[in-house]
Amino acid sequence: GAAYTPQELDVLRRSSQINGHLFVPWLDDLDAQERFSLPELFDDPDGHLSLSAKQQKKDATWVRPSDYAARCGHAPVMIAQGGVNPLVVKQDIVTDCSFVASLCIAAAYEQRFQKRLITKIIFPADPKTKQPVYNPFGKYVVKLWANGVPRKVVIDDLLPVSGSSGQLLSSCTTRKNELWVSLVEKAYLKLNGGYDFPGGNSGIDLFALTGWIPERVPVNELIDAPSKEERLWEQLKSAFHYGDCIITMSTGDISKQEAKTIGLVPMHVYAVLNVYELASPEGISDSSSDGKKTRLLQVKNPWRKMGWKGPYSRHDKTRWDSVIGDELRAYQNQFYATEVTEAEASSGQQDDGLFWIDFDSVKQYFESLYMNWNPELFPYKGVCHEHWPVELGPVNDSLTLGFNPQYSLTFSKSTPGENGATTSAGSCTVWVLLSRHVSTIERDTDYSSQQFLTLHVYRGAPGKRVFYNHCAVSRGAYSNNPHTLVSLDLDLADDSEPSFTLVASQYEKFAALDYTLSIFSTRPYTCEPIPQFVTTSPVSIVIPGAWDTACAGGRPFYSTFMNNPQIHLQLQKPRRFPINLRAALHTRERVCELHAAGNDAPEDDLPLKVLSSGEYRPGFCFIEVDTATLAAGLHDVVLIPSTF
Repeated sequence: GAAYTPQELDVLRRSSQINGHLFVPWLDDLDAQERFSLPELFDDPDGHLSLSAKQQKKDATWVRPSDYAARCGHAPVMIAQGGVNPLVVKQDIVTDCSFVASLCIAAAYEQRFQKRLITKIIFPADPKTKQPVYNPFGKYVVKLWANGVPRKVVIDDLLPVSGSSGQLLSSCTTRKNELWVSLVEKAYLKLNGGYDFPGGNSGIDLFALTGWIPERVPVNELIDAPSKEERLWEQLKSAFHYGDCIITMSTGDISKQEAKTIGLVPMHVYAVLNVYELASPEGISDSSSDGKKTRLLQVKNPWRKMGWKGPYSRHDKTRWDSVIGDELRAYQNQFYATEVTEAEASSGQQDDGLFWIDFDSVKQYFESLYMNWNPELFPYKGVCHEHWPVELGPVNDSLTLGFNPQYSLTFSKSTPGENGATTSAGSCTVWVLLSRHVSTIERDTDYSSQQFLTLHVYRGAPGKRVFYNHCAVSRGAYSNNPHTLVSLDLDLADDSEPSFTLVASQYEKFAALDYTLSIFSTRPYTCEPIPQFVTTSPVSIVIPGAWDTACAGGRPFYSTFMNNPQIHLQLQKPRRFPINLRAALHTRERVCELHAAGNDAPEDDLPLKVLSSGEYRPGFCFIEVDTATLAAGLHDVVLIPSTF
């Protein structure tokens, strides 16, 4: 892609410091040549990761895989025979269900579509097969996406093990000598401050693992919204089966008693391994008058236990002993091979945390669906990395957005075709991802130090800033989630070269912020930052003032209007320039009128041109005087601020 600007390099350099360690941007040519053969066993110079309270309680010690695997009688391997398998992935005592669910679904994608997704981020790799391999020297590099770019995370292979029982105290697979889950987890937790991980959001975790675009759908938006549910389901079914997206979902705050009854864990993340509609006649929903087929998801609990107990679960004997059970068994066996451990076989355990659940139950008990989309779906992509100084714009931008970072996004009605000819464009989908850079681990309970960010989209003329927060095409909701996604569906056949203004916004801004803006489009586009000043060589003048009993003249139709303060500007030549009025929040002011005297000839007695900032507004108003308004020869402007 295009080379970074000096400003972007500053942003990426600054955001390479994460949770006290340096994670430099990934460079394919150099990082593929990383030295893994060493004169002695590798110890991470950054030291051991901090342990969680549960790990410390079990007297955790650090053990090499060669020593740990020897206890089970097998040499350590990165990936066991048969490749990565989502069904053997198991979360242990680390509170990272969202991340382990993400590992599950990434492994499921790789096994199902035979495309490398999780295995291509682990090094060293076999030069022929490109598959990651065990390194007896104990050094590994994992490629993770963080703060705008993929980054290099270097780890050693020391893993936490219970000092008393010898049990591995990290996530793993049921194959005791297989390392990929434990090592990728260690790399991710190094990036996130250690094993005392507060838990997260699987959309964020999957983005870190894959770079795939994160989208969150609140499940409550689907309740009593059949058309929205229909669109989402068709999207899920199609995209999942074509491998365009990977899906996880999380439960809400279910009571302990209800959770025990239904078999779901409160505030927990699950991986979605299949999206399916029953073809059997019994699969027609009784409650559906239109004969809608029953919609099902196959879901995995990363604990590898505690499965759903409701409809279509293993407890639903009526359905599983019917043709429905035959259909589901035949379908699921196409993709994933179940493995039962010796301990599970000897104990007769059947609940491996893998279950089918109907979509109506999902709407009842789950809170969020997370879909991560393959960026290769979009042929046109662009990215920029920016710094937002704390002094840029007001603390609260509810009065004006005019000083926030803004970008002009434009599309052409026609696109280049074959032989240089242009073809008319039809529909266009564009996604805009705003990603806030994070330097320290964030805990949901500590909101005071967190930055809440969003993105608004407005119709706008190319290059012109938006000042007022109304008439948005898409109004974002403030969130401490580092990723904000906006989706726009355009019809370029009906819309003549549409232009939009993207506006970043913070809630109660209190600190500087680095961020990355990524754009994904199905049609060519142009995206440019809109400069803070509209001229190439701006001259700013600040004129302080105040209304008092003598000069508060009120509205234009008051006889006292001309008692308002008046400022006379004399221009050397007509030029485009902005004027804004800012005042205390408890008042309502505007720049009421602009007077321009005619062509320097008082005897002509030409009528004055009058511009107004419009309706009275609280605290801020704005006028832009352009060269069309100030025709040649108009050199005098009178400003009259008024309030009431």
